[in-house]
Amino acid sequence: MKKAAILLVLLCATLNVASSQKDGILPNGNFELGPKPSEMKGTKVVNRHAIPNWEISGYVEYIKSGQTQGDMLLPVPQGDYAVRLGEDASIKTKVKVTKGVFYSISFVFARTCAQEEKLNVSVWPNSEKNDWGMLPLQTMYSSEGWDSYSWGFLAEANVIDVVIHNPAVEKDPACGPLIDFVALKALKTPKRRGGKVYDLIFSIGDASNSCEGSMLVEAFAGKITRQFPYESKGKGGFKRARLRFTAISPRTRVRFLSTYYHMKSDNSGSLCGPVVDDVRLVGVRNPHRP
Repeated sequence: MKKAAILLVLLCATLNVASSQKDGILPNGNFELGPKPSEMKGTKVVNRHAIPNWEISGYVEYIKSGQTQGDMLLPVPQGDYAVRLGEDASIKTKVKVTKGVFYSISFVFARTCAQEEKLNVSVWPNSEKNDWGMLPLQTMYSSEGWDSYSWGFLAEANVIDVVIHNPAVEKDPACGPLIDFVALKALKTPKRRGGKVYDLIFSIGDASNSCEGSMLVEAFAGKITRQFPYESKGKGGFKRARLRFTAISPRTRVRFLSTYYHMKSDNSGSLCGPVVDDVRLVGVRNPHRP
């Protein structure tokens, strides 16, 4: 009987892990499954549960690719549909995760208004005060009309609510960003210890998008700062870089900064810059060995 009880517990634990959200797009995270015609008034969604797998609040619109607002084309980042969050509007979905694991929630957005826009990304439950991401959407960095954002969090339960909220109060309640392709990824966190020496290893390159010239990336870790130059021909390429630092506490902030101002050489007038990728943190066992 005891063996059977142990087996039952193990099976429950296995099923719990297996049912957690896998890395990738959330259920209906691309909003290709939309509301019924009876649940819409024009482009506005009037039923809070009309979009499958999502719950909406406030002025939320369901936008089709190719749709226009006046003379402006509304760019749908992925697929045929996206949602637009109007004044004080939000979308929420429940996600099965693994408690105690760090995750990154990512999405793409497109601006549809001239003024500065922001998005508030949060999860519940969350015991930390003010642990949410207020992301400014004032500048677009891609020529496609949309950008990608990501925000990290620690799962404090096996089922969480993910909320994306437009906190702006505008004269036009329909004015707000387009949201699409909401995805989740589990993050592997390294062992952390204050006073230990680490190597921060990463790649610097260009996105093969006509972003040319001398680039400079500054890397910050603990009390250490170092500059890494990169000569870009705008046709793709990268080089590896390393920053050695001593952790000043169990939590050490790591930051990357592009020093120079860049624009594409294709006369599009689009901003661009270096790409930082494949970031790794490696503990150094013998820091004094050459």
